Amino acid sequence: MKYSAEAITLVARHGGSHCCRLASYVVILHAVRVFEREFGYKLPRPSSRELVGRCTLWEENPVCHMERCMFNPLVRKLAEGRKKANNAKS
Repeated sequence: MKYSAEAITLVARHGGSHCCRLASYVVILHAVRVFEREFGYKLPRPSSRELVGRCTLWEENPVCHMERCMFNPLVRKLAEGRKKANNAKS
């Protein structure tokens, strides 16, 4: 129950369960941390960079969090735009 409650809390912190991808990714990442911390079992964990912009269903989801969701491709595009703007200033 403890780990389920932690997972539900994490989903809520990310804006709730409006999206199956968001909820799934957040819960899977939490499970990977729990397995390592509690049981000493290391599972492969993708880096944050690999996860950013990974969702392919955002255009089909009318309640998508858009730029507020790290898995939305718009987040990657915004980050790339900021990086280009910063490089142009340098």
